[in-house]
Amino acid sequence: MNYPVQADVIPFLNNIVQSCRPFAVAQSVNLLFKTNISDLIVHYNPEEIGMDLIQLICRIVTFTPQNHQVTIRTALENTPSRYFIKIDIENSGVNLSRIGEITAKLKHPCIVHNQYDNKTIYELQWHLKRPADLEVPLLNPPEGGAFGEHPPYDVRHYFDSIRQRMSKAFSRKETLYDILLKKNPQDAILLKKVDALIQAHLDDEDFDTDYLAKALAMSRMHLHRKLKPILNKTPADYIRSKRMEHAKKLIETTDLTIGEICFQVGYQSQSHFSKAFVAHFGVRPTAFKKHLNT
Repeated sequence: MNYPVQADVIPFLNNIVQSCRPFAVAQSVNLLFKTNISDLIVHYNPEEIGMDLIQLICRIVTFTPQNHQVTIRTALENTPSRYFIKIDIENSGVNLSRIGEITAKLKHPCIVHNQYDNKTIYELQWHLKRPADLEVPLLNPPEGGAFGEHPPYDVRHYFDSIRQRMSKAFSRKETLYDILLKKNPQDAILLKKVDALIQAHLDDEDFDTDYLAKALAMSRMHLHRKLKPILNKTPADYIRSKRMEHAKKLIETTDLTIGEICFQVGYQSQSHFSKAFVAHFGVRPTAFKKHLNT
């Protein structure tokens, strides 16, 4: 059902953020709301943006390491061709740009900005109807409509297809996560944080159990005690298995050489990478690649 209202959207957005604060506190993540808009009276449907914003905040908080923060910022984009509120959700502590499930099934366009410094910015665009007193006619609109070759719905469909392809990489993990979520939600949350950190550092040769424990604000021994019962393997073995699974995926889906893939998964020595691959899959990566091409 569509029940639009005319009201100030800034308190509405702030209230959404505040409603997510208890969840963030439970994850030991600091949640902030900042805006450069004092007030903005518009005609809008609260349901349009509410579910998308709550989903993004909660999922980003879930993947953000403890003792870090998630900041929501808003700004008004007002040009002759576009009128929308840009909502940036920025996390610290880990780059989440590879985690496709964060943006899965959103209704609004969302652009993921990779910051390369252990943080990510998710830009959510909330397109609004321009107030009558601000309407600016478009003279000689380009072919294909006022928005040219890339109307908002095309953008939305484009990102939907990207999300679907990216989320496939996590389908096998979801079963374990669902089981943990029913038995012990805290373990499920821990697994998500662990997977996010590993995924963000697959190409970093220095990323190891010590790095993972520090990012999670745990001691190495405490991390081992928490993960071993969940995964039935040590944290070091789990990191290694994630590197090997990603290497296998790169061999199957790209034209990269084995040497290039070696660097992509955090190995500086191709011989060490080959030994790890054989130990995990029982076959050399070169033989596996050759088999795929026959």
